[in-house]
Amino acid sequence: MSTVLARALGMMELLSGVPGGMPLGEIADRLKIPASAAHRLANELIELGYFRRSSDVGDYALSMKMTSLALTYLSEIDLVEQAKPSVDRIARGSKALARLGIVDDKRLIWVLKSQGSTSNIRYDPPMHHEVQLSCSASGHAWLSLLSDEKALELVFRQGLKFEGFGPNAPRTVEEVLELIRTARDNGYARVTDSYEDGVSAIAVPIVNPRLRQATGVLSVAGLTMQMTDEKIHDILPLLQEEAGSLSEARLDYAKYLLPTNRERIVS
Repeated sequence: MSTVLARALGMMELLSGVPGGMPLGEIADRLKIPASAAHRLANELIELGYFRRSSDVGDYALSMKMTSLALTYLSEIDLVEQAKPSVDRIARGSKALARLGIVDDKRLIWVLKSQGSTSNIRYDPPMHHEVQLSCSASGHAWLSLLSDEKALELVFRQGLKFEGFGPNAPRTVEEVLELIRTARDNGYARVTDSYEDGVSAIAVPIVNPRLRQATGVLSVAGLTMQMTDEKIHDILPLLQEEAGSLSEARLDYAKYLLPTNRERIVS
């Protein structure tokens, strides 16, 4: 990273996945920047209120200011606000983890989740990162509404990654395309041990009926041993019903998208 802004954003993104904080030396090593520069920048971010020092060992961590800004922004997006009851209903009905992902330009970001599982053994990961499109049900559901060419453009922008994901994560362009086309044919996406080992998911896109544009994705994820074919069959109508109920909210969300960024659904 070369610019001060890029370094600051890199530090914020890195620490977003480490609530307890991280030693300054490790931050510098992970981002490949000089320790002295990392120290100066971290202290500036503390003065601005974006970083804090851990009370235990002095590690650097994000402050609640970042959370406040994110929640303020999300509260202004009608789709997010109106989707809360839907996500809760999906969680209760599926007894698994329900999530809402919204399309943010060329990315898909999970912004809401609700846990419906009552088991002590359940899938409930943090939501601190951009969705990996190539190996997730949510990614495939969104990409299925685009042409093959546009879908691959988004995959390549993010990178065709499989290391650190599940054993069934696609490793070639052909495998990714096959999954996208299957989701397109079925009207929903399903993955098993792809995003994470031992985890399966199903997802349906939220489609703006007038602009013919996807603005989000509803999904359910759980342990593979619990996400049986029978359960998937039961979950799918619930996901589709709730996605359909959010059509008007999607029209409200469209005002946040620049016309040049609106992607048309393939016919």
